[in-house]
Amino acid sequence: MATAPPTSKLDRARRLSQRIDTVRASVRGARSKEAAEHLEGFAKVGYSHVKGREANSASLSALGFEYFDERAGRQAQFLQGYLGYLTHRMQRWAASYPLSAAQRPGQYNPANDSEIKPGTKLKRFIRKGIPMSLRPHVWMSLSGAGKKMQAKPGFYEKLVEAGQSLHYMDQISLDLPRTFPDNIHFRPEGCERQKQLGRVLLAYAVFNPNIGYCQGMNYVAGMLLLVLNGNEEQTFWLFDGMIAMLPPNLYQEDMKSVQAECATFVDLVTNEYPHIANVLRERGALEILNVVAVKWMISCFVDTVPEETVLRVWDILFYEGWKTLYRIGLALLINAYRSGEIQTHDSSSILAFLANIGWSAFDCNELLNLAFEHIESGGAHSRKSLSRTRESFLRQATEDDG
Repeated sequence: MATAPPTSKLDRARRLSQRIDTVRASVRGARSKEAAEHLEGFAKVGYSHVKGREANSASLSALGFEYFDERAGRQAQFLQGYLGYLTHRMQRWAASYPLSAAQRPGQYNPANDSEIKPGTKLKRFIRKGIPMSLRPHVWMSLSGAGKKMQAKPGFYEKLVEAGQSLHYMDQISLDLPRTFPDNIHFRPEGCERQKQLGRVLLAYAVFNPNIGYCQGMNYVAGMLLLVLNGNEEQTFWLFDGMIAMLPPNLYQEDMKSVQAECATFVDLVTNEYPHIANVLRERGALEILNVVAVKWMISCFVDTVPEETVLRVWDILFYEGWKTLYRIGLALLINAYRSGEIQTHDSSSILAFLANIGWSAFDCNELLNLAFEHIESGGAHSRKSLSRTRESFLRQATEDDG
């Protein structure tokens, strides 16, 4: 019996090119020019990814992040099946929200705020993903950042000017080169995007002196800056709106609040998912989970899961608030347990596994479905219960210091 010849890289590239042509044909049926532009752009990212794999085993994401080797391959595999999904979601947004037909891609338009009305339908749409071209407007609208910006024209520039003498400048300057070294927009050192991020962080330190600047904020603000295509003023206001949606006092120099937050997360795992907790405990890793969760919380999963997963998580965060962080953390652990992957590690390898557990989440639809359709919403998982547990750990930390 004759066997089929092995598939060449050129054949794979041709098949993806045909896939892109199919997506383009679907795009022509979209209800808005903006939808077509967005979807065409995403298709091109997928194609350049394959060409990158041919040349240097690297892929380039929609926001400019580079993936190499195994991650590049997984990214390519995921995108091939995801393009059609994006096309469909863009068409659904265009059909259901008038702003899709009038909104300029990547920009906030206050005239369209009235179209973003909270409700069951919007919640469902957001959980399935906001199209990239509409994210800036929807995030600015949901957070209230757009209205605040409109009410204070020129305010951001004044904050930037006032921030030039802050003592935070030294620490921010140290952190800028460390922010997204794998992103083409944040290279080389001293590039314009780094300078923009520095100004946003300084402005926020002036605006909110109770927080000032803490490490981790650079990743969150940096991601916002990429989504908003370098619009500093919008990034500043959206950053402020996002911090208001996170657990209270998450960014504090003494880190008591974030430690209480992570202790609350580990407590939830221990009491509600004892089978997972036991696997971690047997490997001496339950305390390690506490450390890993710190990065999850303060970075809101930036640099711990793939780009598209971060964006989809933030879509939900801007609508449903900080409980989203808990659900994503739980989903990562449950997914690793169900697949049996977490059980394959011993005490010598479990730390590295937990630190990189998010990079198994290229299929954001699968992860989010687990997080929001298969994890209980009430009881110990409720916002009220989590807040009560957090306050208990925070009081304990305060008493220990006293």
